[in-house]
Amino acid sequence: MNLESILKSSHHNTPEGLDVAIISRVQILIKRKAQRKMFGFGVISAISFVGLITWSKNLWASLQTSGVYDYMSVLASNTSDLSLFWKEILFSILESIPFITISTFLILLVIFIMSSLKAVENIGVKFKPI
Repeated sequence: MNLESILKSSHHNTPEGLDVAIISRVQILIKRKAQRKMFGFGVISAISFVGLITWSKNLWASLQTSGVYDYMSVLASNTSDLSLFWKEILFSILESIPFITISTFLILLVIFIMSSLKAVENIGVKFKPI
């Protein structure tokens, strides 16, 4: 049941246009709430995007200093040693990967994607006609 049918079925005398006034006020409140959500998620998206940019530079520097590229080049250039020393090479690669930097970058990426999607979702609510 919608509000208009409930008001018409009630036995109370209601002023003319009250149902329209209530519905329009509720829709205005819904749009304000969507606007606040859009602004909040937009700010979170912007902050996480800046964090992604700075953290990607940190990730690149960590990967360069960790020696992962050295192990990968040895792995690609000398495949005969791979069959003999595969455990040692694998453990060396795993030890040199900066997991904390990668996981922080991935967390920032997920936050950015989710907050951007929520902001876009609330843009649709905000600009929907009354």
